[in-house]
Amino acid sequence: MLKKRNLIFLSLFILGILLLSSCFLNPPVTEGILKGQIMVPEGFTQAKDLTGQALPDATVNIIDLATGAIIATTTTDSDGYYQVSVPPGGPYLLEAVKGSVKLEQITCPVEVGIEYDLGTADCMTTAAALIAQAMMDAGDNPADIDCDAIIADPNFGDVSSMVCSTIKAGQDPTVSAAIEQAIEDFLNPPAPAPYTAPTTIDIKAIPGVTAPVTGATPVGTITATAQYTGTVTWSPDHGTFAGTTVYTATITLTPKAGFTLTGVAADFFTAAGATTTNAADSGVVTAVFPETAAVAVGDSCGGGIVAYILQSVDPGYVAGEQHGLIAATADATSTMAWSNITDTSVGTTGTALGTGQGNTTLIVDQIVDTTYCTSGAAYYCANLIEGGHNDWFLPSLDELDKLYDNRVAIGDFAGYGYWSSSENSAYYAWYQEFYNSNQGPCIKDATIRVRAVRAF
Repeated sequence: MLKKRNLIFLSLFILGILLLSSCFLNPPVTEGILKGQIMVPEGFTQAKDLTGQALPDATVNIIDLATGAIIATTTTDSDGYYQVSVPPGGPYLLEAVKGSVKLEQITCPVEVGIEYDLGTADCMTTAAALIAQAMMDAGDNPADIDCDAIIADPNFGDVSSMVCSTIKAGQDPTVSAAIEQAIEDFLNPPAPAPYTAPTTIDIKAIPGVTAPVTGATPVGTITATAQYTGTVTWSPDHGTFAGTTVYTATITLTPKAGFTLTGVAADFFTAAGATTTNAADSGVVTAVFPETAAVAVGDSCGGGIVAYILQSVDPGYVAGEQHGLIAATADATSTMAWSNITDTSVGTTGTALGTGQGNTTLIVDQIVDTTYCTSGAAYYCANLIEGGHNDWFLPSLDELDKLYDNRVAIGDFAGYGYWSSSENSAYYAWYQEFYNSNQGPCIKDATIRVRAVRAF
């Protein structure tokens, strides 16, 4: 009987030891687990040890929002992942720090024994966390703050883009005054300015568009008023106004801030010297001008003297329109070479009427160093500003011949040779004598006279 009692006692003693050992081997669970990944915006390269977008070796702190105390801490692995045990409660503030970079995330409430995957902490969660902290500072209960609702707000992008660019630059978004102001504007949007109805435009006269003058250059814009700006297109579309031609200007007006075309009457606008029309509530104005004046050789026109008027057999002739050449009022003040490149062809130049402008462009485009080419004939003409015009060129051989034919009416020619823009070969260009009509090739570096022309 005694042996049996001893056996029972021994069994109970062993059972007690086993139960006690079980308690020490498996202590009761008292915490929850938070895990996730820390990511920086794409393109962030401030730290050399970053791989892709993940943020490795960052310190992750779990902070009690009520007290500001750090209740747990860990470090991210090489792929930016972390896992940390925390006491029940929350929501908490997760803070990831590496150098000057700081990211944040508001966690979910934590229960004992539960593992929570918080996903990715990045610049968007940081922006939401900063907004949430501002809400708590204003008295909101942390448990009542919905970060998903913050992110879904249409104005959230204003804050998150600023936070992302700050982090991408390797800076701490939690100490940015600009981000602080953006959060303030998010939580307390400024009151919209009271609506003010725009004022109907009441300036009738369109300034800066006047009747075309033979030989003048068409304007492409109006003179801006306090109420509108405008562009102008012309028909026919000539680089210079021809003579005996009816021109129509289409003027498109654009209201400035605070003004509108709504309420503008039909045929409201006017342009000096024109018959104008416009539809109601429209700033598209059609202005028809009288026929431009006819001109004759020797007339002052377009900053110079009319040198030639195209005839029906000439290239570029248009029936009912006067086109031709305007010569500068005087020769260049000094003789000069044809170009500073004297041994290479410029390409294919023409001799006919209408080819001088293209020839001049070819010659000028060949010039590499203009520092010592200001005396070159083509360069001189292309850069001449006279009579308010800058579209002068060196005449082609046939154009130069027309200047010779009308030299008396044009005036101020010398009895010497003048350059044309027509090339003869790599080393020679065509010129014409003005004491007779002889034309011939001349070596390009010879210095002779120059008279610029422009077309109308």
